[in-house]
Amino acid sequence: MVNHSKDSSLPGEQEDRWIEEEIKRKFNAITTWDATGIKVKVKHGIVLLTGTVADSKALEQSVLVVFTVKGLKQIDNKIRIRKDGIASIISHLASDIEAMTDDKDEDKDK
Repeated sequence: MVNHSKDSSLPGEQEDRWIEEEIKRKFNAITTWDATGIKVKVKHGIVLLTGTVADSKALEQSVLVVFTVKGLKQIDNKIRIRKDGIASIISHLASDIEAMTDDKDEDKDK
Protein backbone atom coordinates (compact mmCIF):
# COMPACT_ATOMS: atom_id res chain seq x y z
CA MET A 1 0.00 0.00 0.00
CA VAL A 2 2.80 2.39 0.82
CA ASN A 3 5.07 3.30 -2.05
CA HIS A 4 8.68 2.71 -0.99
CA SER A 5 10.24 4.49 -3.95
CA LYS A 6 12.82 7.25 -3.58
CA ASP A 7 10.56 9.59 -1.65
CA SER A 8 11.93 11.94 1.00
CA SER A 9 8.65 11.96 2.97
CA LEU A 10 8.25 9.95 6.16
CA PRO A 11 6.42 6.61 6.11
CA GLY A 12 3.44 8.12 7.99
CA GLU A 13 3.18 10.84 5.36
CA GLN A 14 3.24 8.22 2.60
CA GLU A 15 0.43 6.30 4.31
CA ASP A 16 -1.57 9.52 4.75
CA ARG A 17 -1.09 10.33 1.07
CA TRP A 18 -2.21 6.82 0.07
CA ILE A 19 -5.34 7.06 2.28
CA GLU A 20 -6.18 10.49 0.82
CA GLU A 21 -5.71 9.31 -2.76
CA GLU A 22 -7.79 6.18 -2.12
CA ILE A 23 -10.68 8.21 -0.66
CA LYS A 24 -10.57 10.64 -3.59
CA ARG A 25 -10.49 7.72 -6.04
CA LYS A 26 -13.58 6.22 -4.41
CA PHE A 27 -15.39 9.57 -4.40
CA ASN A 28 -14.58 10.06 -8.10
CA ALA A 29 -16.10 6.65 -8.87
CA ILE A 30 -19.44 7.51 -7.23
CA THR A 31 -22.34 7.81 -9.67
CA THR A 32 -25.35 7.72 -7.33
CA TRP A 33 -24.70 11.06 -5.61
CA ASP A 34 -22.45 14.07 -6.09
CA ALA A 35 -19.32 13.89 -3.93
CA THR A 36 -17.39 16.52 -5.90
CA GLY A 37 -17.97 19.15 -3.20
CA ILE A 38 -16.11 17.11 -0.57
CA LYS A 39 -12.52 17.94 0.31
CA VAL A 40 -10.25 15.37 1.95
CA LYS A 41 -7.17 15.92 4.13
CA VAL A 42 -5.32 13.20 6.05
CA LYS A 43 -2.78 13.70 8.82
CA HIS A 44 -1.46 10.92 11.06
CA GLY A 45 -4.24 8.63 9.80
CA ILE A 46 -6.98 11.07 10.78
CA VAL A 47 -9.25 11.94 7.87
CA LEU A 48 -10.77 15.42 7.78
CA LEU A 49 -13.79 15.72 5.49
CA THR A 50 -15.02 19.22 4.63
CA GLY A 51 -17.20 20.74 1.95
CA THR A 52 -20.84 20.28 1.02
CA VAL A 53 -23.27 17.71 -0.32
CA ALA A 54 -26.87 17.97 -1.50
CA ASP A 55 -28.62 16.10 1.31
CA SER A 56 -28.28 13.99 4.43
CA LYS A 57 -28.26 10.73 2.47
CA ALA A 58 -25.26 11.90 0.41
CA LEU A 59 -23.50 12.95 3.61
CA GLU A 60 -24.13 9.58 5.26
CA GLN A 61 -23.12 7.59 2.17
CA SER A 62 -19.93 9.63 1.77
CA VAL A 63 -18.82 8.89 5.32
CA LEU A 64 -19.63 5.20 4.83
CA VAL A 65 -17.39 5.15 1.73
CA VAL A 66 -14.52 6.58 3.77
CA PHE A 67 -14.97 3.84 6.40
CA THR A 68 -14.10 1.25 3.72
CA VAL A 69 -10.56 2.61 3.30
CA LYS A 70 -7.94 0.62 5.19
CA GLY A 71 -5.36 2.31 7.39
CA LEU A 72 -7.29 5.30 8.66
CA LYS A 73 -7.54 5.84 12.41
CA GLN A 74 -10.35 8.34 12.70
CA ILE A 75 -12.79 10.37 10.62
CA ASP A 76 -13.46 14.01 11.46
CA ASN A 77 -16.62 14.74 9.48
CA LYS A 78 -17.20 18.44 8.85
CA ILE A 79 -19.29 17.95 5.68
CA ARG A 80 -22.32 20.25 5.49
CA ILE A 81 -25.57 19.98 3.59
CA ARG A 82 -25.86 22.74 1.00
CA LYS A 83 -28.59 25.27 1.72
CA ASP A 84 -30.08 24.63 -1.70
CA GLY A 85 -30.17 20.95 -0.76
CA ILE A 86 -32.21 21.72 2.34
CA ALA A 87 -34.48 24.02 0.36
CA SER A 88 -35.00 21.27 -2.19
CA ILE A 89 -35.92 18.77 0.53
CA ILE A 90 -38.41 21.21 2.06
CA SER A 91 -39.89 21.96 -1.35
CA HIS A 92 -40.35 18.24 -2.09
CA LEU A 93 -41.95 17.68 1.31
CA ALA A 94 -44.30 20.61 0.77
CA SER A 95 -45.30 19.20 -2.63
CA ASP A 96 -45.92 15.77 -1.12
CA ILE A 97 -48.06 17.24 1.66
CA GLU A 98 -50.01 19.31 -0.85
CA ALA A 99 -50.60 16.23 -3.02
CA MET A 100 -51.83 14.25 0.00
CA THR A 101 -54.15 17.10 0.98
CA ASP A 102 -55.53 17.27 -2.57
CA ASP A 103 -56.17 13.51 -2.50
CA LYS A 104 -58.11 13.84 0.76
CA ASP A 105 -60.19 16.68 -0.68
CA GLU A 106 -61.04 14.56 -3.73
CA ASP A 107 -62.06 11.66 -1.47
CA LYS A 108 -64.46 13.97 0.43
CA ASP A 109 -66.13 15.02 -2.84
CA LYS A 110 -67.03 11.40 -3.66
